[in-house]
Amino acid sequence: MDDFHAHVNYIMKYEMAGRVVSIAYGKQICGKRFALIKTKFLWYAVRLIKEDSYEAKRIGFFLESSADRYMQRKKNELSSWKRAVQKLDQKVTTRFTNFLNS
Repeated sequence: MDDFHAHVNYIMKYEMAGRVVSIAYGKQICGKRFALIKTKFLWYAVRLIKEDSYEAKRIGFFLESSADRYMQRKKNELSSWKRAVQKLDQKVTTRFTNFLNS
């Protein structure tokens, strides 16, 4: 088990979570890894854990299909070049606009 898997297990140990249904791992454009963990208790929850962070961002779902769609969309968003370029473009536009207005 590598360091990131140990990191994910450590964080999940302290989460009030049901049974782990599935885990999807990925890598962001910047090279940092992330994990999306789907759990089930009375409902489904998806937790996002990023490398170098001890926070697990959680969102709940009543339907497993909704949790699956969220996981796929989030994984694509975090590991997509297109999304990274859009974020950069938005930052540059904002800074340029602020510069012009100052």
